[in-house]
Amino acid sequence: MERAGRALPDADLVPFLVFFIGFQVYPILQGLWVSLTAWDLLTEPRFVGLNNYTALFRDSLFQTSLRNTFCSSSWTRRWR
Repeated sequence: MERAGRALPDADLVPFLVFFIGFQVYPILQGLWVSLTAWDLLTEPRFVGLNNYTALFRDSLFQTSLRNTFCSSSWTRRWR
């Protein structure tokens, strides 16, 4: 009798875990994998490691947008 009472809370977690893994964990891991590849959706993905991030941080437009975001958020934070 005791064992059935203890197993029920664990069984209640199964639907949550299925949805959590399916809609939270898997997309995050898939996005991380895609960000580490060169992939045009027509050919097989090619692993490039951190080269995508290196190119991103060297891009002057991205640096400008980071600076603008930082300035805007700090300005907004100052007036609250």
